[in-house]
Amino acid sequence: MLRIYHNPRCSKSRAALARLQEAGLEPEIIKYLETPPHRSQLEAIIAKLDGPASALLRDTPDVKNMNDDAVITAILTEPKLLQRPIVEDDTRAVVGRPTERIEVFITP
Repeated sequence: MLRIYHNPRCSKSRAALARLQEAGLEPEIIKYLETPPHRSQLEAIIAKLDGPASALLRDTPDVKNMNDDAVITAILTEPKLLQRPIVEDDTRAVVGRPTERIEVFITP
């Protein structure tokens, strides 16, 4: 199942969703500001992420010195810190900045 953690007010998030839909994909849309992810969801994303957990955070000073638990705690405390968009399936997760990164879900 393909999912996108989406903020409809974000142009990058809208562009990523549009690209997926243009490719004929209909991801589950999770408006993470309305329905913030739980700890277990964030842990699963981090496990599938091609890169450090800190890639999930935006607008956070000193993010490179944060461990996975600190990243998760920051997002649970303030969901707007979650980078957007995040696209995931059952085996991988990517931060869609730049939008071209989501192509891994379109062209295997």
